[in-house]
Amino acid sequence: MLQVMHGVKQHQRLLKALLLLTIIVGIGFPRKALAHAILLDAEPSPNALLDQVPQAVVLRFSEPVDPVGTGVIVIAPDGQRLQLDAARSRSRPDQTELRVPLEAFTAQGTYVVRYSVLGRDGHLITGRYVFSVGHPSAPQDHGDLSRWATFLGAWARLLHLLALALLFGAATLLLCAYRLKETRIVRAHLQIIARRGALVAAFASGLMLIAYAGNLTTLPNPEALRQLLATRPGAVWSGSFLLALFCYGILAAPLPAPVQLTLSIVSATALALSRAAVSHAAATDLPVLSIPVATVHTIGATILIGSSLALLPVLRATQGQTDQARAAAEQLIRRFALAAVPLAELVTLSGAYGLWTNVAAPEDLWNTPYGRTLLMKLAAVFAFTAVTGILTLRWLRQQRASLQLLRLKALFAFLILLAATILVMLPPTRSSLQPLPAASTALTLAQNAGPYLVTLRIDPAQPGTNRLSVKVTAPNGTTVDNARVTLELATSNGPRLVELQRSSPFYATTIDLTANLWSMAVYVLGPDTGEVPPARFQIPIPVPDTRALLDLTDKAMNRLQAAEERTELTSGGPVVKTVIQYRAPNQAAYSVLVPGRPTTETVIIGDRRYDRVAGGDWTMSPWPSSTPFRWPTFRYAQTAEDVRLLGIESIEGISCYKIAFYDPTSETHYRLWIGIDDFLVRRYEMMAPGHYMIGRFDRFDDPEIVLEVPPVDPARASGD
Repeated sequence: MLQVMHGVKQHQRLLKALLLLTIIVGIGFPRKALAHAILLDAEPSPNALLDQVPQAVVLRFSEPVDPVGTGVIVIAPDGQRLQLDAARSRSRPDQTELRVPLEAFTAQGTYVVRYSVLGRDGHLITGRYVFSVGHPSAPQDHGDLSRWATFLGAWARLLHLLALALLFGAATLLLCAYRLKETRIVRAHLQIIARRGALVAAFASGLMLIAYAGNLTTLPNPEALRQLLATRPGAVWSGSFLLALFCYGILAAPLPAPVQLTLSIVSATALALSRAAVSHAAATDLPVLSIPVATVHTIGATILIGSSLALLPVLRATQGQTDQARAAAEQLIRRFALAAVPLAELVTLSGAYGLWTNVAAPEDLWNTPYGRTLLMKLAAVFAFTAVTGILTLRWLRQQRASLQLLRLKALFAFLILLAATILVMLPPTRSSLQPLPAASTALTLAQNAGPYLVTLRIDPAQPGTNRLSVKVTAPNGTTVDNARVTLELATSNGPRLVELQRSSPFYATTIDLTANLWSMAVYVLGPDTGEVPPARFQIPIPVPDTRALLDLTDKAMNRLQAAEERTELTSGGPVVKTVIQYRAPNQAAYSVLVPGRPTTETVIIGDRRYDRVAGGDWTMSPWPSSTPFRWPTFRYAQTAEDVRLLGIESIEGISCYKIAFYDPTSETHYRLWIGIDDFLVRRYEMMAPGHYMIGRFDRFDDPEIVLEVPPVDPARASGD
């Protein structure tokens, strides 16, 4: 055995050189670890509100995926479920798209889409989103197990890594004990540890298959089991399960020690390789290199951790034995220390390659969950190494092992395994793709209550407990924080009044909301004003989210050749009314009616402006902007934030989407009523401090809207 260990020492430089050369070759390729399939797009989009049931639900992922377990399920508002298997849900040859036809569904309300798929790296990707048809309703998806499956998969990976540590640790110490006398007790303890490691590996592999399947009842289903085993991750983990059982059988069989040890090492190596085949390494641009390097890293790390942990019962067992047994244990530690040096170097080099592959930039180490977890793992490794060194020196000098240090070492070993498991579950920072963003469900609306602007926020605007906050702004833009604010909530038992508590600069309360269309009124009693009309809101719960409608609206409005707009503007006092007619590409005419004042009229033609008051003579002046007047120029989608679809309403017999959003450039809250068929704005509201406007558009592309240059007395025309 000493000759073997000396051989390892003589060839460690060659091993390091080979691994370093392999890593350098890998560095020559573009580094990119997509790791974890992500949902890039979905049709219908999350929280969309549609006027009719779509033909199909389409899910697009960043890489090929395999539906497993419950696969893709669509749950209708009436509770009807549609679940398709992997073969029937494919809609692209590259397996990146799943499609579920919805011809059988006609119900209106909220639909739930749940998916459970496997990516190339063996990770279970689960998710859920909703969309509504006609109106929102309470989702019918009780008993979602996606979080349970993810949690179960994480535990399976942690236990599998622990099993590898036990297997490789025991095997390494058995090698180090080769031809040592008085090691019968040591060998017996190590064989027990190895058998337990094999059983834990089998249990972890089975646990992972259960997580993939979704629940225990799915596995006995022959078709579901066949689909699971047909996926690469399913085949790998089922193979890992059989390998672990084979390894246990070898360790339990009365075979010659060399044969038993050789077969167990081969089985454990195959388990490590299979684990790397369904890890981040499998999703890199060069898996043929990354998988072997990841395997080397796993084997080296589990040998160091497992051997150190396996030494604990060995040392404790030999403390009360003969001097020869303690001498054999001391020699065992010396041999292990000699082998640990090249192993630590190999683990460092392979870990550096993994770091280079998975981390895009140094700042990602502290700016991302993956980087911070990696730093935690490195800290645990340093602490583990320090405690190991102290324990080894103390044993060699005093032949005693401190129980406190042994427990501390075990704690750091567990932290290393835990951090390694978390790293596998997290996506690397190098991924260049972004998942479909989760739709923010909080809703913010604004409406005037007399002279005040009332900004209402409901979070999360979903069925259940919601936090409702109100901000009151005076016409001059200052926040009113000394008013009395009361919420009136329409319920089936009549109006319910709730006085909001001041939490500067907001007034807030907590309320329970069910899936319904809620009518709310906010009353504001200011310090310097009497009773003013309330701000009224109609709010569907849950609130859908959409942005694509604004893009379609901009395009539709910008195709117009003519239109008429009527507006009413107030700051809480008199209402200013305006009628505007437009003709593309550069003409407009409007009249302004202010109570108690004469009517003013304006005509704009390109870079000229014509004005008159109370039917008097026209005057001409240059258009005040440096560029000539242009119409139409609608850009709602460019600056809109917190876009929400509040429902579908009828405006003069035309079904319209009712949309709310906030424009940060003008600090204005909007509500638009957009025609479902043509995406034209029929009505709008603009709410900003001291500026409360409602408006209507009609007479779209009316040929009778003709604008002409008014007659102007040359003496009354101003120059440029």
